[in-house]
Amino acid sequence: MSSTKNPSAVWAQRADVVYVTFQLQDASDVNIEMKESSLSMSASSKGSAFAAELEFFADISPEDCKKRVTPHEVAIILQKKDADSGYWPRLLKTKNKQHWLKVDFNKWRDEDDSDDAKDVDTSGFGDMMSGMGGGMPGMGGMGGMPGMGGMGGMPGMGGMPGMGGMAGMGGFGGAGMPDFNDDSDDVDSDGGSMPDLEDKEAAAAPEGDSK
Repeated sequence: MSSTKNPSAVWAQRADVVYVTFQLQDASDVNIEMKESSLSMSASSKGSAFAAELEFFADISPEDCKKRVTPHEVAIILQKKDADSGYWPRLLKTKNKQHWLKVDFNKWRDEDDSDDAKDVDTSGFGDMMSGMGGGMPGMGGMGGMPGMGGMGGMPGMGGMPGMGGMAGMGGFGGAGMPDFNDDSDDVDSDGGSMPDLEDKEAAAAPEGDSK
């Protein structure tokens, strides 16, 4: 493999959460490590190795963060530790510009926008401990109950013509429970306006640049 590159990434936020999306096609070997003050992500994509280190402006709650891996991206929802602190002025602790990190205009919402403006569909996200690719897999349907065997016929009574045996009862057909797999569609969000941040740029550039 070639040298490790920074992946193209975009971000947006709400008062209580931050959305970070690494734009990687067909990512494999995805590894995400969360701490209160930082995130480390590494993955392979199309024969190249990618990695990113983010030291946040403020602390998060790693146990409450969620992720989703699709053929197009590695998306993470960060839960702010202090949800009452409001919007962060920037994502990272450093004020230095990161050329591979942009604003996600599809998800961005200004702090003074109404609560229902540009809501983000979080279906398909799972906790950080779940398998790569999103939420927990659906539970398979339960197998049907096997049919009950028919009851044997009653023998004829003495002195009287034999009474025909009662026909066996037909077995009950298997009544399996439906599959609860949740095949949620990928999320597409509405467009947004540019935030007043130091990294005011258009949506992410093509896939990662070399370090």
